Amino acid sequence: MNQSQATEHKSRLWVANHKGWLLLGAKVALLVVVLWVVFGVCFGMHRVSGPAMGPRLQDGDLVLYSRIMGQYGPGDVVLYEYAGATYVSAIVAGGGDLVEIDSAGYLRLNGAQISQAVAVAPEQQGDITSTYRVPTGSFFMLNENLDSMEDSRTFGAIYEKDIKGKIVGLLRTRSI
Repeated sequence: MNQSQATEHKSRLWVANHKGWLLLGAKVALLVVVLWVVFGVCFGMHRVSGPAMGPRLQDGDLVLYSRIMGQYGPGDVVLYEYAGATYVSAIVAGGGDLVEIDSAGYLRLNGAQISQAVAVAPEQQGDITSTYRVPTGSFFMLNENLDSMEDSRTFGAIYEKDIKGKIVGLLRTRSI
């Protein structure tokens, strides 16, 4: 047996003796790739900060959001970015809808009152536009906790391109 045949024989023996470890390594690598695709491309996780979506979502909750939801509409709770910060709010209206805040602070959508709660207390209204036409390709966001004004009442409409995804799951971690 010459030198190259001996080396090849040792290589085959090493592979045969370590086959289980090699298969385990391949499975772990495949699992890492699958997890990256699932959580890097299809889904994401975000920790809620602040009381804006309380009581449903509270400070410290961990939400799972889908990045592959193609269409958004009223009632969807979404994660979006505005001015470098990330927010969670519900979509109230889409492009072309007319959103009004009347003198009593109630929210109206296309002329119909959509909430029994005061969306903006008269003393908070200040420079908030009382009538707002939502631009095409954007959405009017509203927090569940109406005292938290970090939504479209102060930002204006949020463009669809700024939406990171739709909330599809919740993991309560605030007490951990």
